[in-house]
Amino acid sequence: MLGLDEAQRKQMSMIGWISPIMIGFISLNAPAALPLYWAVGGLFIIGQTLISKQIFFAHKRELEAKKNK
Repeated sequence: MLGLDEAQRKQMSMIGWISPIMIGFISLNAPAALPLYWAVGGLFIIGQTLISKQIFFAHKRELEAKKNK
C-alpha cells in the first residue's frame, strides 16, 4: 500500500479486516483441508511480503547512501 492514495488505503484496510472474517465463517463449514490450505498459503504470503520489504528497503537505503557520498 506504499503508492496508494488515502481513499484507496482506507478501502484496502477495510478489505483486510473483512476478508479474514469471511474466510473464518466459510472455514467453519468447509472440509479441514481447505482452511489448512488457506492458513499455510497465508503464512507463506506473509513471509514473502516481509522478505520482499526487507530487501526493498535495504536496497533503497543502499542507493541513498551512495547518493549522499
